[in-house]
Amino acid sequence: MKEFKLFLLIALPLFLLPIIVHADETYYIEHGKVEITSDEYNKLLGLGFEETEIYGMSERVFNENRNLTGEVMNKKTLDMSEFPQLSLNPDETIGGGELVNPNNYGYCQTEYKKMTVYIISVNNGAYYRYKMTLDWRKMPSTRSWDIIALGHETNVEPGISATFEQEWCKSSGCTTAFEGNYYSYDNAEIVTFKLPTGSLTSMRSFLYYPVLKVNPDQVIEKITTIGDYAHATTSVSSPLSRSDIDFWGEIRIPSHATKYDDILATDITQTVNWGA
Repeated sequence: MKEFKLFLLIALPLFLLPIIVHADETYYIEHGKVEITSDEYNKLLGLGFEETEIYGMSERVFNENRNLTGEVMNKKTLDMSEFPQLSLNPDETIGGGELVNPNNYGYCQTEYKKMTVYIISVNNGAYYRYKMTLDWRKMPSTRSWDIIALGHETNVEPGISATFEQEWCKSSGCTTAFEGNYYSYDNAEIVTFKLPTGSLTSMRSFLYYPVLKVNPDQVIEKITTIGDYAHATTSVSSPLSRSDIDFWGEIRIPSHATKYDDILATDITQTVNWGA
């Protein structure tokens, strides 16, 4: 009898072990509705998607990326507390922070929002992807038409149209949306989009696109991207048109500047050996 009890004590953990391992290797998109494999999950991390972005990711964006492999090549950190004059949002103040890992990842962070910009090598350097994310740390009081922008230099061009996704959660559940006005410029991709209303527990958006060489025979040794975001601090009845927005190192909206805040644009430069 004692031997039988001892066997149960030893066998029970061994029996449970595969179940625990299986749970650790199960990942989801679509807010837990669609299961993906650990390999697919790790590939998305390599392509610059954060854990929260993957969990809320739509099947559309997942299918765009499921057969790609990538490596986040560069980010860098910017402490916004050094530039308090650059936040013009009346309901927002600059949050403090420490300068951490200056060559490892880059974000522009205020009390209300955090912006991160990425350069990603795709399929072993076959091409590169530029990406930026905007996470709201506190929900803004004004929910109108915001602007997200991601720039590039003139020696590269978007390989395909930019992908934009916005995701927000309420106590009743989460929603993912793609709606927006997409504008292409010689040096940037820009989307204007409407923020959701109601009591939110989280809100974030991201924009990305692949870049190809304008001259396929050129050897490029350095690539640069710059991300920017403009939040409407006064209600805007309709999205700004393409002619209302310019991009020159940052979002420029001279005719509507008093209606939008101004956080510091974040740029990243990466040394490459593209085409050698």
